[in-house]
Amino acid sequence: MVPDIYQYKMWELVFDIAHDGVSFDTFFYKTRNYNPTIVLIEDNKGSVFGIYASQVWMESKNFYGTGETFIFSFKVISLLTLEHQICESV
Repeated sequence: MVPDIYQYKMWELVFDIAHDGVSFDTFFYKTRNYNPTIVLIEDNKGSVFGIYASQVWMESKNFYGTGETFIFSFKVISLLTLEHQICESV
């Protein structure tokens, strides 16, 4: 879970592959002044996964971060799918 201090933070989009490209150098540059960050990635099946990073992103040969850093995943479903699932379970 995101630390309490950041749960109601107004998050800002600072890097978008569609706009910024896929370069890690660009990613590091664009995120250099942001701490913490959340990275979200959606695959071609609609699943979303990501990472909450408690420290600034940087190139490193070693692991770094704190115990607050974590990865997560979830599946986005439409309201129509949700209504269908609820109706079937009743």
